[in-house]
Parts: sequence; C-alpha cells; structure tokens
Amino acid sequence: NGECPNAADFKVVISFSHFLPLPELLPEKRFLFYPHLAKAVGSRALGERVRRLKPNCHVFGHTHFGWDAEIDGVRYLQAAVAYPLERKTRGFSLELTDDSDSLAANVSGGVKSPILVYHSGRKEFPRYHGFWSNYYTKHPRKPSDVCWNYRGNRDQMKVRLVVRQLIRSGQEVT
Repeated sequence: NGECPNAADFKVVISFSHFLPLPELLPEKRFLFYPHLAKAVGSRALGERVRRLKPNCHVFGHTHFGWDAEIDGVRYLQAAVAYPLERKTRGFSLELTDDSDSLAANVSGGVKSPILVYHSGRKEFPRYHGFWSNYYTKHPRKPSDVCWNYRGNRDQMKVRLVVRQLIRSGQEVT
C-alpha cells in the first residue's frame, strides 16, 4: 500500500532490497571496470522509502561488492556472492570479513558461507569489513574526479594491478 510501518513499534527492523538505496553504496565511477554501472544500480524512490522506514539495518545487493557501512544512523550491508570470474579476479572487493587485515590477503574470494546479519541472543549486529566500505571510511568521496573514466580502452590487467597496489598500501587514490 506504499505505507511504511512505524519502526518505533519494533525492537529490531531489518529491511531488504535487490537494488542500492543510496549512491554512496557504490564505488565512484573512476574505480569501476564498468563506469556505466552507476546508471542502473539504484533508485531514489527506494532510498526515500528506506529513509522513512529508518531500519536498524538494510541489506542490499545488485552491485557485487562486499559492503558494511553506517550512513545517517542506518547500517547498510551487502554480502556479494557474484559470478565465478568476479570471485577469481576481484574477490577482495566481494569479501566481508571480521578482520580488516585479511581484506588485502588474497585476490580470489567472495562469500564463502552465509553471514550473520543479527544475533538475537546477543541483541547485536555483527560488524564486518568490506574493501570499498573501509576505503570510504578512511578517504572522502571525490565524485567530481572522473579522470579514470575517459581514458581510452583500459587494460583490465593493468587496472587490477593498480587496484591490488591500492589494497596493499591502504593509501588514498588521487
């Protein structure tokens, strides 16, 4: 019916969607193998609905990036399974781990088993680390920086090498 229930009537509210409710839940275009991905991954209407609902946690998908971030009091979580080739070539960006140091450990990865979203016995949401959500915790977004987007055809092996170096260094991309 289009009405959002009053989240205050519930102890814990967890909402779900396939698409992204916020553009902040996607790496900037300059980092994407497919820069046009940003045009087809989210919905302003969905974002407004999640904002009105005010869940404790919103679980989303579609973009194949492991993500755990809190924005405006809502926890956003994506446990990406992805395609086999993505798991092989950029598993580090799919994986969620409880140890931030292990994010850079291997290239292959992705979800190996279901993750726990809410522990009812402890009444808590376990925290995870995802490569891009951790990156944006440390470094501000630069949406006006699109210099990577408009170069000629990109050699994916070179891009992967740069991304691996980024992962290992922990430095901001400038």
